[in-house]
Amino acid sequence: MSLEEFFKELKIILEANGCHVSNLSIDTRLEELEMDSLELTTALLEIEDRFQILVPDETWTAWQMLGDIVNYIAEYKQAQEIIKFTQNQEDEETK
Repeated sequence: MSLEEFFKELKIILEANGCHVSNLSIDTRLEELEMDSLELTTALLEIEDRFQILVPDETWTAWQMLGDIVNYIAEYKQAQEIIKFTQNQEDEETK
């Protein structure tokens, strides 16, 4: 997935969880989302489920903008691919 595709999915999740801001961009600050803490927490949990990622609490609290979330998702997914590739290589070597 590209950063743009991650962002599109993120927007869908936010809108489904109470965000009514029409002009979302990667530069949109989380405090501008007009979401209460429960809505935002629910959205963040859905992000973890949708993208099959784990986000430590200290990472959630450090995010300032939607771009921070998109970049985290992309980096996490890339790391997963590297781990998967490395494991496959090791499996091939042990055969």
